[in-house]
Amino acid sequence: MDPLTAVGLASNVIQFVGFAGELISKGKEISRNADGALVENLELEAVTDSLLEMSANLIPLPSAEPSVSECELLKLCERSRELAGELLAVLQKLKVSNSRPRAWKSFRQALNSVLSAENIEQLSARLERYQRQIHTALLVSLRYCNPRQLEMRLMISLGNNFKTTNTGGTPLLKT
Repeated sequence: MDPLTAVGLASNVIQFVGFAGELISKGKEISRNADGALVENLELEAVTDSLLEMSANLIPLPSAEPSVSECELLKLCERSRELAGELLAVLQKLKVSNSRPRAWKSFRQALNSVLSAENIEQLSARLERYQRQIHTALLVSLRYCNPRQLEMRLMISLGNNFKTTNTGGTPLLKT
């Protein structure tokens, strides 16, 4: 065997051993986790759920016509909710049910996790871009909002947990 072929073969063996080690490690993690998923996927799922909940709470005032920036914000929120749903569906497919035996299922899900890692990373990056754009649109929307509209938005988003003082009518959180 010539030296170049031997180096190529050794490289392939080392790469295969590294890949197999990663699969075994992820399979063990999935098998030992009570939720049947990788910790990184569970964290991503929690963040995505939180983003879904927050974007659902961004609604225009019922009494006013939404501004251009508010309309853009609502569109961004809708698209981010669709993308978050996609990401959650992918993450859900990578979970192992609590049935026994879990070892083979954990190994299969570890393989699926490794193969889906690029897709998850792409969805996560897109969702992060939407989040940044939502922040920008929200700041622009608040910039052109008059104080009374801002007070009404706070009252709506906090579930009317406000009371007003007798002197200035400034909103204060109820205790």
